[in-house]
Amino acid sequence: MRAGVYVRQSLSLQLGIDRQLDRCRALIQARGWTRVREYIDNDVSASKPRGAKTEWHSLIEDAKARRIDTVVAVDLDRLIRTQRDLLTLIDLGLKVVTVDGDIDLTTAEGTFRATLATALARFEVQRKSERQKRAIEKNRADGRPAPGPRVFGYTSQPEGHLPFEPEATAVREAFTKIASMSMGQIARDWNAQGLTNTRSAPWRQQAVRGILSNPRYAGKIPDPRERDAGAHPARYDPLKFTEGSWEPLVPFELWLAARRYLLDPTRVRKRSDANKKLLIGSALCAVCGGKLGSGNNSGTEPTYRCFAGHIQIRASKIDAYVSEIIVTRLSEPNVRRDLAKRQSPDVERELLVLGDSRQRILRLVAQGSTTMREATRALGETAQRIRVLENKLIASDTLAVVSPIIDGAGTVGENWSRLPIQTQRIVVRTLLTVILRGTGRGRGGRDVAEYAFIAWK
Repeated sequence: MRAGVYVRQSLSLQLGIDRQLDRCRALIQARGWTRVREYIDNDVSASKPRGAKTEWHSLIEDAKARRIDTVVAVDLDRLIRTQRDLLTLIDLGLKVVTVDGDIDLTTAEGTFRATLATALARFEVQRKSERQKRAIEKNRADGRPAPGPRVFGYTSQPEGHLPFEPEATAVREAFTKIASMSMGQIARDWNAQGLTNTRSAPWRQQAVRGILSNPRYAGKIPDPRERDAGAHPARYDPLKFTEGSWEPLVPFELWLAARRYLLDPTRVRKRSDANKKLLIGSALCAVCGGKLGSGNNSGTEPTYRCFAGHIQIRASKIDAYVSEIIVTRLSEPNVRRDLAKRQSPDVERELLVLGDSRQRILRLVAQGSTTMREATRALGETAQRIRVLENKLIASDTLAVVSPIIDGAGTVGENWSRLPIQTQRIVVRTLLTVILRGTGRGRGGRDVAEYAFIAWK
């Protein structure tokens, strides 16, 4: 008899897996069967769909190919917990053997026993889910976080859910660097500092994004219905948050700024030669007002060009000119005080209210409670106000953007030159308006100030 061993547990604990393997191996040896393969699903729930990357999927594929005749598990709960998975095994005609006894799914009695067992398992899963939901609602009403494993930056909940160093400091610094440093760079910095996630694994880009999206760090509790629906934390509705009772690591306004940055669709750009140019995404054409794109002249020199064909300018001179302007300005002694005056902490809150108003207007239209003319006028006024506020938000993010340049270990010039080109572009977009006009045929040697209009925002 060719047997496959299947072991599973919902938590990532190797000890539990080892115990299951030992018992299954002993059973196979006692019966004189051949152990073909061991399928190990650690940290996998059987009450949820098990996808193509799980060992359960490999087990099913091997059964279809008739590589195994029977599957051995400690008990039926380890193998299946849903009627869907039971029907899969029945269709395959597999014999199921557990440490507690055999179940022949090719007979009516075996199918009945397995169906009853999975029904009871499903009942337990649903009852546990109901208890957890009640506990979450009670915690939310009391201002406590949802129960679960320890969160990076905090102690475990039985210890009081207090800031945990040095993780808490790393989280605070990451929120201030989000506009000037990539998620991948933050992950690399944390790994270099010897920091790991709460499962002792190294940091990756997506995990850092999850940290910076989590409203818990601002002392807020999201609506559990949004979480249960699978929404990404960055897309939780802040208007539905409740106040937490623990110490926040960052101000709510800073979390909102991080949320806006993460949801900005213009933030992600395709990789190309354009990555070598500073003003991609910010320089404007003086003729049509459109954004300049990337190009090359006949001598294959990198250029900025208007897509409408109005201008084409060599990139190297204008990039150096803009860099010099930024370094000079940020080297001034009072720059931090001047930029701090531009902070506007209430703008994010008003933007959230306006966004909610826009949704209410659209719902009224769908319900027939307002005319299209009235809705169009109201939406136009709302959109105009949103544009004004979004322009103000550029100023509120300024200090976070330039902090690595003016507070770094080296000079402002050295700190600027060490920044990745993507981060330099964010600084340019935040601080400057750059409008370029043509240099004129054969006049590429003209002074940059003659064809570049640069203004501080």
